Amino acid sequence: MSTSVIDAIFGAMILSEERGDVNSMCSHLRRDGLELIENMEPEKLKEFARFSLRVIDKILVEQQRGPGSLMNWNHPFNKTLIELGVLKEPSRGTA
Repeated sequence: MSTSVIDAIFGAMILSEERGDVNSMCSHLRRDGLELIENMEPEKLKEFARFSLRVIDKILVEQQRGPGSLMNWNHPFNKTLIELGVLKEPSRGTA
């Protein structure tokens, strides 16, 4: 696996984190985690390990607060996904 592919995959993982999309973070780990571990340079591997620990923390938070509770609906990428109909922002109750 080339460095540019590794960087692209890991960049997508970091973007998922910035967006607050824990489900995508988990999907990336399941799909690409072992491949990255086998092919990353040591410094990148340390970053990946820190990312993986953050994923665990976020999973625990969403178990308490509910799925999607960490989603940053104001993130520009999430806004684009909402506009395209790929992502649906939950309804907000009115008081």
